[in-house]
Amino acid sequence: MTDLTSQRQLVWLDNADLWCSQLSAAREAALTVLVLSDDATVCPQSATAMTRYRDFLGQQHDQVYLYCAQGLHADALAAVIPTLAYGGQVVLYCPPHNPFSQRARSLLAQYGLNHASPAPFAASQPLPADYVARVEAQQHALVQQVVNNPRLHLISGARGRGKSTVLGKAVAQLLRHTERDIVITAPRQHQLTTLKRWSGESQRLKFIAWDRLLNRQQANQPLVIIDEAAALPIAALKSLLQRYEVRALATTEEGYEGLGQGFTLHFRRWLQAQPWQTVEHQLTLPVRWPEDDKLDQWLQHVVLNRPTPTTPQQPLIRACHASELDEALLHQVFGLLRQAHYQTSPNDLQLLLDDPAQQLLLSFQQQQLVGVLWFSTEGQLSATLAEQIIAGKRRPKGHLLATSLSFFLQRPELAQKSWYRIVRIAVAQPFRRHGYASELLKRLHAVAQQHAIDGVGTSFGYTAELFRFWHNNGFYPVRLGSRRDRVSDRFPLLMVYEQSIGSQSAFQPSIEQATKAIAAIDA
Repeated sequence: MTDLTSQRQLVWLDNADLWCSQLSAAREAALTVLVLSDDATVCPQSATAMTRYRDFLGQQHDQVYLYCAQGLHADALAAVIPTLAYGGQVVLYCPPHNPFSQRARSLLAQYGLNHASPAPFAASQPLPADYVARVEAQQHALVQQVVNNPRLHLISGARGRGKSTVLGKAVAQLLRHTERDIVITAPRQHQLTTLKRWSGESQRLKFIAWDRLLNRQQANQPLVIIDEAAALPIAALKSLLQRYEVRALATTEEGYEGLGQGFTLHFRRWLQAQPWQTVEHQLTLPVRWPEDDKLDQWLQHVVLNRPTPTTPQQPLIRACHASELDEALLHQVFGLLRQAHYQTSPNDLQLLLDDPAQQLLLSFQQQQLVGVLWFSTEGQLSATLAEQIIAGKRRPKGHLLATSLSFFLQRPELAQKSWYRIVRIAVAQPFRRHGYASELLKRLHAVAQQHAIDGVGTSFGYTAELFRFWHNNGFYPVRLGSRRDRVSDRFPLLMVYEQSIGSQSAFQPSIEQATKAIAAIDA
């Protein structure tokens, strides 16, 4: 058991002035402090915009200061807390004025967190020697695999498990075992800080951005190492693997890296179909904190990265808002969405809890959750705003379907109509292809009719299988995008239900054009 006095801590403050004064004290102590803020007027000299949280993946800090005046940013929280070292603290300013923040704060006591006052001089501490020995043994075994087994090695694990360290140590040994050049790439150069620390320097070691690497012409083919792979476009990953000898790629698959679950659901499937052999490894031991760390346990609970299934007592199909669910059922619902959809991230959980426009239909079989349909209410925008939309001057947040239909079809009246947009539909693996998704859609149409909603639609990356599902359920294509999505490497497709805005004839010219575009892809 770890000494609780050295555990990583969290202090949740309601007083912005106290947060600022504690930050000043930490700065004076010359500690390594990360500061993220959603208010540009707060500490402008030292704070980074909350939306730039990905810039700090893989780094290490003594303290993390988060200024969240607008509510918690779920993806940022999930990304930067793992950069906090053993013995450090998170100092959080966030008035709990929305359901997601309220829920996160209510869970603090369960893990013995939220200390009454910050410790401005809290700094990283050495981990227990026996635990360090276990971490190093796990890393050493994996490094030897990468160095001595000339296959593609896929290294995955939760944030803070030492993936970059393993890559760096492996590169250092490869430089001694081969005369070939080694190229390391990642989404951003500064994400390679940890890897560089362990790899050392050599004239044969180069750090090249992934897009430059794809366009690079060179006679001698290098060995390639890819870090933070889930944050690269899937099409780019495929091209790199087809063009170069990639010895190892490492990634976290928790949803906030850039591709969400696209790496897990799409790229892994593609990788398994390739002729080369891939050796998969899982790093499990954290390198900055011990296994019983309360802050990590709280974080995983808050963003539901590791859902715990239970059996709810519910009717067959239930319409609800996520904020109405108890903690056990919320775990199940979000776990199912994560398993089935590559774009599901912690921010989606925050959106489901905080935004009243986001609604759920839950399907149960013998009291077991088997399906989830997530839909949002959109549209009913003013005539003035609708004209600005079709002119390309405005794209109001939260109205993806209404604005896309209005802009791409150049029909302002579509933005003024009321819409249900199907955001996700997910069915548990053992129950797929048994009609549960179609039953959820039927219920949604009934709900739409009950609330006098003008139309129902959806948007997704085109595949022939998905298209058949939606078409068989009465949806028609109205626009196929001309550029592949960087996440799924698919063409985006808009579809609307046949009874939307009166009848199919209202969209007939668009349907014919989209159908021809789909035929060209399938040809």
